[in-house]
Amino acid sequence: MEVATHMKCSNIWESIIGQTKVAQSKGSDPMTWSIEISSELRSLGISLPCVELGKHLVSHICWQNNVPIAW
Repeated sequence: MEVATHMKCSNIWESIIGQTKVAQSKGSDPMTWSIEISSELRSLGISLPCVELGKHLVSHICWQNNVPIAW
């Protein structure tokens, strides 16, 4: 059961990061992106602020983008 829960959580964060990548590539308005993300999280029962969301977004911004401005 715990493994299934971990996999479900992992898929949630992968989905959020996927949406973030799409929004970045399209140059989407950050306000629109944040509303979409918060709406999806709310529908999944995840309340904000969320430490886990922060962890995944910081990791994405700092490591996967690998741009000097992030540092």
